[in-house]
Amino acid sequence: LLDPPYSLDTGGRYTADSGDGWIAGVRFMERGRTVTAAADGSRLRFLEHSATFNGAGELRSVPLDPDGHVSPSAAPRRLAPNVTDYHELPDGRLVVAADQPYDGPHNRVLLVDERAGTARVLAAGAPSYYRIPGSTDILAVRQNADDTYDLVRVAIPPP
Repeated sequence: LLDPPYSLDTGGRYTADSGDGWIAGVRFMERGRTVTAAADGSRLRFLEHSATFNGAGELRSVPLDPDGHVSPSAAPRRLAPNVTDYHELPDGRLVVAADQPYDGPHNRVLLVDERAGTARVLAAGAPSYYRIPGSTDILAVRQNADDTYDLVRVAIPPP
């Protein structure tokens, strides 16, 4: 990116250290956080409206022009709701902790393929996950009915 993303909000102004995001004078994010650029530099990803008690927000993506700017007319693409964490795999797909407004059986870890416009459940009832160093597999944290938790190794399927 030629121009880095920035915020005019002071730290702690909104819950979960969320703030409005700007690049070169164009606001691309409202009360969001966790801004990352795709590895290929083609888009910016972020959690929109994440000023929530647990920082969950809507995972969105917005295209960047060749100069690394967000077009004022570019419409952000919604990738997943109530996301608390995400990361990009080497092939460009995303592992996403989604449906996380609060802990419960509705929590899921998804595999999102933004290019194909698809999302696939990797682990149901999982409020979070851990990356395994040196592997594309993850450890999903699954919540049981008795409020105990299990760690389950989940293989990421090939593209």
